[in-house]
Amino acid sequence: MEQLGYIIAGLACPVGMGLMMWMMMRGGHKDRSQGTSGDHLTPEEKLAVLQERQKRLDAEIRELAESEAQPSRN
Repeated sequence: MEQLGYIIAGLACPVGMGLMMWMMMRGGHKDRSQGTSGDHLTPEEKLAVLQERQKRLDAEIRELAESEAQPSRN
């Protein structure tokens, strides 16, 4: 009977972790389907969202290009 307690305690962590991952994945799909690319946006709203995304991507590209232009210190 004492061994059963150890088995349950040993399985509690992986089972709990799996359950949390499953719940997070379920929530992630829900957010994506209702996110910025949803059909519920007006064309003007979608344009604004895409322009903002483009600004962020341009800034990230610029940062990467600048970091590659600098010589490595290794």
